Amino acid sequence: MNTLIDVVRMPIVRLDGGIVEQPGYDSVTKLYGEFDPDQLGEIAHRPSDEMLTEALRAAWLPWSLYRWATPDDKAAALSMVVTLVFRGVLELCPGFFSDAPTQSSGKTAVVTAAGVIITGRRVALCTKSGGRDGEVELAKRFVSAIVAGDPVWIVDNVTGVFDSAAIAAWLTNGVPGERLLGVNQHTSGPFRAMLLVTGNNACLSADMATRLVQMRINTGRERPQAEVFAFDPTDCALETRWDVIHGLLTLVRGWVDAGGSNRPVPRGSRFVAWSRTACSLVRWLRDSGIARSAGLGDIGEPDVSLLGAQGVVSPDEEALGRMLEHLDETFGGCPFQSAQVLVEYRRGRGAVFESLNWLLREPRHVTAQSITFALRIRRDKIVGGRSLALYEPDEMTILSSRKKQPLEWVVRRHV
Repeated sequence: MNTLIDVVRMPIVRLDGGIVEQPGYDSVTKLYGEFDPDQLGEIAHRPSDEMLTEALRAAWLPWSLYRWATPDDKAAALSMVVTLVFRGVLELCPGFFSDAPTQSSGKTAVVTAAGVIITGRRVALCTKSGGRDGEVELAKRFVSAIVAGDPVWIVDNVTGVFDSAAIAAWLTNGVPGERLLGVNQHTSGPFRAMLLVTGNNACLSADMATRLVQMRINTGRERPQAEVFAFDPTDCALETRWDVIHGLLTLVRGWVDAGGSNRPVPRGSRFVAWSRTACSLVRWLRDSGIARSAGLGDIGEPDVSLLGAQGVVSPDEEALGRMLEHLDETFGGCPFQSAQVLVEYRRGRGAVFESLNWLLREPRHVTAQSITFALRIRRDKIVGGRSLALYEPDEMTILSSRKKQPLEWVVRRHV
């Protein structure tokens, strides 16, 4: 019996750029292509520069009206579009984060148009609620998507800092393992879905920033909803889906002819196969001049947000760093207890108050115990040249004490 990893609704593109133009099972990729080949048409062999220029215009059309914040953001968006034809064969693939400074900038349509190209229909959206239950609810929906085998998963309008241990593990490992809802049964296996996330000035956690390609829209307008566009990106994707797919496959042919699959992968890339395919193709479109000829103008590096995020300071780290600096100044390197930190917090202002409000997420009733928990899970982490450590008293201090002492902390400095 043949192993089946997934079903794709367009021609299969192999990692070496080979295209399986007929529907059915492909033993190389272990994918099953389910589509009407008559809607696709013939993909030219050795396409000319003119054909490649027209192919890119067709492939980029649903996203062609957007104003991207930087050339790197435009390259990131183009890498998302190119990834649409490679996703099925990529064991590990980053997600994509569509961000904008204001509402009604079109960030959701960026990803719903991509969902249409993959599925041929409009894709449902899910949201992540805030608070302690937000991750639990998101994990439940994640399990539902695994069971359903959804090829696209869109998390819309995230706020604050977007983080998810379940999603981060899947993007890194490629094989999620979760318990099915309502039954004592565990499910695991390859899940080749495309993860797409949107937000307005939302932040990514340090883990998610190295797993989601960020593409930022900036309309330059105070009220972008007042601007009238020639077409809706999602409607355009529905109407031109096979033109987009045909254009992308033509670009893959040209990229292979140019030896694109042999281009080097940047050092530090977590998603090597994605870098070698989708990113490589985007760089080839830029370096060959095809992108400029097709009217895309300047495009930058598609994965700059991923590579740059490997050294980014997360909001958690920033809050912890401010608190450690204040505690170091307050206690001068001497040991202190959580109750003393609580006294600093109850001043209602300053670095400890602001930092703990962030680190505790929903500080309804801050106690010495809740502070101990917040500090314990962040001990020994070096931020800004400082770390928090459990204070270990010497033997004489222990012998002289008649009762068990509460935990004490000390801020250590690192050169």
